[in-house]
Amino acid sequence: MIKPLIYKKDLNSSSEICKFFQLENKCIEFLKDDEIQSAGIINKMGNLVAGRLDIDTEWMENEELRRMLYMQLVFQISICKDFEENLGEIKFFAINRKNILMVAFPLKNNVLLISASPTASIDQIISKPYLLEFFKSEI
Repeated sequence: MIKPLIYKKDLNSSSEICKFFQLENKCIEFLKDDEIQSAGIINKMGNLVAGRLDIDTEWMENEELRRMLYMQLVFQISICKDFEENLGEIKFFAINRKNILMVAFPLKNNVLLISASPTASIDQIISKPYLLEFFKSEI
């Protein structure tokens, strides 16, 4: 069972609504892979602005902890961006814990976060956003 966890933001124009549904549909595509537990777009404030979450993922049910985690990931990526001039652009940021594998991809103004089983293939996960053309549009 899939449950939407969408930050309620004002969608003021038809182009914003269209962009939201495009992002939402791309996030849903990730969930076709059994190893992937969730996929979502997080804004700079740590809010999930598009995406879906598998309801069986218990640790994500606590909204305060989830938002703290999102903010931490956004912060880590922003810190790493300070070194882009010398080290190059960040492609992704991965955290592999005992119970979960999380991969964050910086987008123009947001972060794409994918969480998966800790046994999932990171190579397959990092290729999916490119296959779904997440980086072709300005998000």
